[in-house]
Amino acid sequence: MKKINLTLLMLLFSSSVWSYDTVGDLGKKYGEHKCWGRVSLMTADWGSSDSWQKTPPSQPDQTSYKTPTGKIGSWIEFRTLGSQVFQLTRMTARTSVIVTMDQSSGECKSTSRVQNFKYNENYLKSAYTDESLERTLKAAKKGVIYMWSPNMPLSIKNLEYLTKQAKKLNVNLVVTVDPATPKGLIKKYIQSGRIKKEWTKPMESFDLINRGALIHFPAFIPFKDGKPSRGPKLGYEDEVQTLEYLKKEVL
Repeated sequence: MKKINLTLLMLLFSSSVWSYDTVGDLGKKYGEHKCWGRVSLMTADWGSSDSWQKTPPSQPDQTSYKTPTGKIGSWIEFRTLGSQVFQLTRMTARTSVIVTMDQSSGECKSTSRVQNFKYNENYLKSAYTDESLERTLKAAKKGVIYMWSPNMPLSIKNLEYLTKQAKKLNVNLVVTVDPATPKGLIKKYIQSGRIKKEWTKPMESFDLINRGALIHFPAFIPFKDGKPSRGPKLGYEDEVQTLEYLKKEVL
């Protein structure tokens, strides 16, 4: 098993650009394919719990969609490989089950393989992972997970009053940082007093990255009753806008 960072793993599945257009029923588009029935059964068996979301494919002749399952950190990807072949993947941070379905012979034939991933475990101990997210969701019924980056100064400014407002509204706030940030730069921000040490866990949750946590900074992902929102709110909000956002999306 090759050792890689979790952020790099995400690049294996999709580009950095993300579309939030949801598709309620892929069967309307692909239902005539001889393998579609198998796709539907496997998707249901794997626990799909939401609508499909179109994502940028890795190749020009492909189309790709993703949907979460009912389990944190477990997602399903449906991909077309040309007009005759489907690829369905159940993916987590550590393991992917990849099923390829081909109708070119006139009937649906499928093959499957398992791909495992290994990480720097010492690094993950200091990062915000799917296990961290599960603990967050168990500890509080509602809250918001915030991502900041020193490359986006407004994300730090936004954090200054976000922390005060979250405390005032009794909203659970989890703060994470862009995993591409050099440790030395983070240390400088801590020493300056603008950033607390507990706000410097690198965002490495496979589940939240699939939801768009690293597309742009700052990013907000609210959660309620054990479930994160499907996608993030991206970009800086002034003090009034941030307060209204918390009242609307979290309370």
